[in-house]
Amino acid sequence: MNKNSIVNIILSIITVIAIIILIVLYSSIMSGAATVATGTAIYDSAVSTISNANLDVAEVEANNIKYESYFGTKKSAVEVKQLISMVTSDNSLSSTSVNPSKIAIKLDGNIITDSSSITSGKTYSVNVANDKASDQDPTQNNSSDAAYYNSGFLRIITISENK
Repeated sequence: MNKNSIVNIILSIITVIAIIILIVLYSSIMSGAATVATGTAIYDSAVSTISNANLDVAEVEANNIKYESYFGTKKSAVEVKQLISMVTSDNSLSSTSVNPSKIAIKLDGNIITDSSSITSGKTYSVNVANDKASDQDPTQNNSSDAAYYNSGFLRIITISENK
């Protein structure tokens, strides 16, 4: 399941919940059991939930796009080092062990924390290995290989040296 599918499923669930709330509200109003103020509060809550869901999707996309711009099959060592530097900097700002901005980088299957293993003059493939999701800390060796957090944020970027 890719990140767009996950986002679409979440939005569908939120939409269904909002529709159910509106049906309950309408039924309550028609039966005279709810006041207009209660109905307005329920409606505002449903609208707020939908708005927050759209904001979360935009936040995920904005976060991931800054890394995805480095994805490709023939990336120079300079580009890969820039990506690693950006991820390292963003990870240092993370205040908890598992944070949507904390990303692990795997070079040929091994977690790296700096660009010392990147060789100038060589080219690299940069991407995500799969569409799996997990909330485990990606920097731990026994962590899942899922490329995304359950929220849709990038979790692991995979780099391999082109031969």
